[in-house]
Amino acid sequence: MPEIKQVNAILANPSPSDPNGRVTAGHYILEDGLLTMVDADGKPLRGTGGEKIVHRMQDGENPDSIACRLTLMLYRRADDGFNRPLNFQPNQHWH
Repeated sequence: MPEIKQVNAILANPSPSDPNGRVTAGHYILEDGLLTMVDADGKPLRGTGGEKIVHRMQDGENPDSIACRLTLMLYRRADDGFNRPLNFQPNQHWH
């Protein structure tokens, strides 16, 4: 199995109110010119349609830069419940 590499994608740069800034980690493998986003154990991550998240590397591209971009995409797409719209179903009752 190819080596699992880690990237840290910047979510927020350091500021007076957040001196450390914020990052999120992503993982990928690179095999035969195909970058595949994976979890920390090497299991491929999948998009909303169930497809693997991959990128065919082109000459001159930096795999860490591509992986950071894909990590940010995954982070923004994650349904963590914070900063996301609320979807209430019709006839849903709260007690």
